[in-house]
Amino acid sequence: MLLLAAPEAGAASAARNTANWIQENASRVIDRQVRVQVAMVQSLGISPDGQQQSFLATTYAKGEAGGTIVVLIDANRGASFERKFGTTLELDAKGNVKTKRLDAVGRLSPSDGKVILLAS
Repeated sequence: MLLLAAPEAGAASAARNTANWIQENASRVIDRQVRVQVAMVQSLGISPDGQQQSFLATTYAKGEAGGTIVVLIDANRGASFERKFGTTLELDAKGNVKTKRLDAVGRLSPSDGKVILLAS
């Protein structure tokens, strides 16, 4: 299982549906369903056993960047996940960053203790 985490440092008042909030509130999200607003994803690769693909998800909420978080998904769903969330930031007619909701389960990465998300 490939477990990588690269979250940005959290702001003091991070919006709830962002990576920064999740990292600041790790004890509240472990083994629980969480919701984040994802603006785009970047593939980090497929696990050595070929079972999982990892993505770095960029989050936004309330018009503000909300950091990044690693998301793990079954490798056979990686392409559709990437199509759904996109690989570039998109803006709406008012110039706001478009986001899509991701529901996932929070887990601790054994390599560095940061929260990662498991999406189904």
